[in-house]
Amino acid sequence: MWVRVEGYNFKLIIADCFVTCAIITAVLWNVTDIHNAFCFLIGVVSAFLLGILFHTSVGFWIVSTVFSVFWSLIPISITSAITDADRIWVGVVGLISFIVCMIIHISEKDT
Repeated sequence: MWVRVEGYNFKLIIADCFVTCAIITAVLWNVTDIHNAFCFLIGVVSAFLLGILFHTSVGFWIVSTVFSVFWSLIPISITSAITDADRIWVGVVGLISFIVCMIIHISEKDT
């Protein structure tokens, strides 16, 4: 399902922002003494800044690469569990999933 905002189709960047918010909130909540509401607020602001960074030329490539690696970890983990950590299978699935994620990010940039 795509979210339509002022003529833009945001697909994967929305998920990237949610992941950023969740990770930053969880890390701050568990590592610092900051109140959990402020941790969540910092996570939301970080997700918003990620969305802004995504729309710059250099930031697009940084965000796309980092999150393509992140999203590739899911099929890599599944493949590793199924194949008893066979390096060839894990490498092939990791490479293919990274390429697919990069293609999705690139197609999102063009919209």
